[in-house]
Amino acid sequence: MPPKEAWFFETIGPEGQPLVYLRFQATGMVARRIGPFASCEIAVWMLDMILDLVTDGLIEVCNNGSDHTVSIPLQRRAEIVTPEDYFTFSPSPKPSKPKPKSVPKAKATKKATAKPKPSKRKAA
Repeated sequence: MPPKEAWFFETIGPEGQPLVYLRFQATGMVARRIGPFASCEIAVWMLDMILDLVTDGLIEVCNNGSDHTVSIPLQRRAEIVTPEDYFTFSPSPKPSKPKPKSVPKAKATKKATAKPKPSKRKAA
């Protein structure tokens, strides 16, 4: 993915030279402003270095993290896991769906009763 314009902030330095700051934010962390750099090209190079370090760190954690994890067999899932359900790689079964809320019954309404029509018979 190419760098986005929102990741960089350009300003003018005290001596009139252009300065570029890099805005970096990883999930769960506060956004960081890194710089200033003399050009946008140098800021992109710094972003590339940061991404290399993060990638190397994740690879090392994945390779060496197995020393500290519990070894349990993974279970096969009968259903397909989609991001809409949840996103996890844990061996636990899918949590049950919450019960739908009960819909209150409609109140019984009194039907309008028609008045009986007077009979056409004459009283004897």
